[in-house]
Amino acid sequence: MMALLWPAFAKFHLPAYRYLLHCSRMVTVILAPYHPRQQMCGFYIHDTRSLYLDRPTDPQKKKNSVEHSQEDRTADDLLLDLQHQIAQQTRCVVDSHRLEQVIKPLLDMGFDQNQVKLLFELNPRLESSLPQSLEVPRSLLFLGLNANSVVKILVKCPKLFKVKEKELQPRVDNLRRLGLVEGSLQRLVAYYPQILCLPLKRVNNTARFLKDRCLFTGQEVTEIMRTAPNVLFEDHGEIEYKFQHVYFRMGIKQSEIVKSMLFRIPLFDIRARHIFLERLGRYQTPSKDGYTQIVNPKLSDVLTTSEEQYLNKVAHSSKEEFEVFKKMLALEDDAKQDLEGISEDEDSDDEFSEHEDENDSEPVNKL
Repeated sequence: MMALLWPAFAKFHLPAYRYLLHCSRMVTVILAPYHPRQQMCGFYIHDTRSLYLDRPTDPQKKKNSVEHSQEDRTADDLLLDLQHQIAQQTRCVVDSHRLEQVIKPLLDMGFDQNQVKLLFELNPRLESSLPQSLEVPRSLLFLGLNANSVVKILVKCPKLFKVKEKELQPRVDNLRRLGLVEGSLQRLVAYYPQILCLPLKRVNNTARFLKDRCLFTGQEVTEIMRTAPNVLFEDHGEIEYKFQHVYFRMGIKQSEIVKSMLFRIPLFDIRARHIFLERLGRYQTPSKDGYTQIVNPKLSDVLTTSEEQYLNKVAHSSKEEFEVFKKMLALEDDAKQDLEGISEDEDSDDEFSEHEDENDSEPVNKL
């Protein structure tokens, strides 16, 4: 009805019509940029009610809200997955609030969901030892390692979870003091993370032993720790035996010993390869002046090459012959140990008999 009457109204009230048309155009121009549908052509609006009913929205805010809701959903899924995983491993129900106190910091550190699950698989009790459970991952990240490297380190050495931050940081500082600079230190920790479980006293005693008994320089000790960190876990007698065999029997100096990474190799393998060459006439102990009648192969060619290369290029022998020799050498070592044991028993018997004679010479009080 109003649509029919409007032309008549406009005809008799033309000024009022023009005024209303002008006002509608002004409202359209002002509110057009904020229209959510953005379907405007000139001064025409498809649905004028939306100008008053719909609020203007920022697309970036809408995108952020969607992403935030997705993150909340993924965090909830991760929480449920971890509760199920821990329940299967420990047969215990985990408090979701305490679990969130571990998950959120780990995600903030840069670990993804799969890495967080792997950390809980390595140590299902992470939430029960807060805040200590977060100290080791945080300290390793501060060392300059990324999240992927930290996970690999903890997979190699789960015992690191039990190390406290007040113990871990002094151990790292001590390694720096021994000469392991940035880069070398990170590679060492990634390759042999067990080194961070050793007390300071053990590391320093081994470094001092290498300097005092094997006469290595400070720089050579640093290189040994970098290339053969397992030396810190070995018995000092074993270390000295390796050094003396190569230094005295093979006539090798300290600088070449360091380059050959001697301390990575078991003592029996060192002796087997050297004595095998010696009995073949392909290696000779140098004189005091360092002279030999033959040209000895380099220590690195003797020890650090593969067995196939050693037999083909150095020993020029077959694998069967080398295997038979190693069995014979093991029998010789066993026989030598038996003889040493017999001589020790005889010495103890002599001491006991002397002690008995002394007791016999003395009067015995039976009262």
